[in-house]
Amino acid sequence: MAQTILYLSFFLVSACVESQEKLSQEVSGFIQLLVRTDEPTLAEYAQYSGECGGESELVFALNECRSKGWEVNSKSCIDFTRQRCRMAEQEPSLELSWLRERFSTAGKSYRLIRTQSESGDIDLIEVEIGKNKFLLFHDARPYPPGGLVIGASKVNGKKVADYLKDQ
Repeated sequence: MAQTILYLSFFLVSACVESQEKLSQEVSGFIQLLVRTDEPTLAEYAQYSGECGGESELVFALNECRSKGWEVNSKSCIDFTRQRCRMAEQEPSLELSWLRERFSTAGKSYRLIRTQSESGDIDLIEVEIGKNKFLLFHDARPYPPGGLVIGASKVNGKKVADYLKDQ
């Protein structure tokens, strides 16, 4: 019986490690930002989304401006977004914070479901984090347009943008 348990645990650990090895370091790093227990910074997120978190982070920053009663082209909003970029090492990523809170990913385990190549340098990665299925895209080109390397495009079959419209 003990030997059976030992074999079973070895098999489970091997399967987990094997599926983790199929993910590139970049994709694994992005997933770690979603599942780790501490809050990722804007600078950490920028490694995957482009300078200052890229366009998707800007959408969240502009929503923050609106929630403070500022027009998006006001001096207050512009100063807010610039300050976030200057202090990226200390500022949390608004987009990652939203994803982590909305889908309860912090501290959850994950497993690779499948990887599909869309073209030579672009992959779609389906990964389960907790009870949610994320569809990530990975642009492995050396200098992707806008700097976006990895991002979440769908969660549980619904576009991330559609979740934002529902708010």
